[in-house]
Amino acid sequence: MTADEALSSLTHRLRNTSVEVGIGLDVVDMLPGQVDLRLPLRPGYVSADGRIAPVVSAIVADVSVGVPAFAPVSESPSGVTVELRLDHVAALAPTARHLEIRGRSLGLGSETGTGRAEVRDDLGNLVAHAVGLLAIDRPDSAYDPGVVSVPVHPFDATRIVPVAQADGTACVDVSPGMLNRRGTVHGGVLMGLAGEAQELFLGPDPGRRRLQLSTTYLRPASGEGRLLLRSEFSRRGRRVCAVRTEIFDVRDKLVAVAHGTSGRAQR
Repeated sequence: MTADEALSSLTHRLRNTSVEVGIGLDVVDMLPGQVDLRLPLRPGYVSADGRIAPVVSAIVADVSVGVPAFAPVSESPSGVTVELRLDHVAALAPTARHLEIRGRSLGLGSETGTGRAEVRDDLGNLVAHAVGLLAIDRPDSAYDPGVVSVPVHPFDATRIVPVAQADGTACVDVSPGMLNRRGTVHGGVLMGLAGEAQELFLGPDPGRRRLQLSTTYLRPASGEGRLLLRSEFSRRGRRVCAVRTEIFDVRDKLVAVAHGTSGRAQR
């Protein structure tokens, strides 16, 4: 496969996936082990703290880390995310209009691949950094990465928000737009929902800012029913707090665990 063919293939793939097409993610360029993406900053994509909204930032991280990890031009494989970490570096410039994302492969072995991505606004400011570990699909896998297995239902990242329950948990109804091409919930959506659930758990606080969110994926999340998100403090200090969130699908299976850290500036 030539570089142009790889770019065309990736562009076609992203235009036929509900989540990526829904948020408006575009491919700018692709080289062996590297991809450049662009995302317009639509209304609702920036949180009150000036940082990228949790669901949007997590999807961008998942895609920009995953694609280059499996992007050697010749016979590029595919895989599933095992672990993903997103660091929030700085707030967006007030005049920013879109994000510029560059993802790079850090290594591709026989079983796993790793990738790294930098997220900048269109003024060149680094706003987030991501790194991930992915497991490679074997050639005899039942999943064919070249086949679109589910219809495209453009995802609206601004309308998917966990709802708090009386027992302190949060839940989200799974919709077709949240699914990947395997028919399960997109990894970036899962991570983003964990971030939203943690914001809900912590409550409003204009002095707090998100620092980091990492997610370990345990099994695919069912593409139907509801997701249940259960959060608890793992550290609660005056300057820094850490929250652990478990995500369960409709089968009551634990599908992912997320750890988020937020901090307050010293007065």
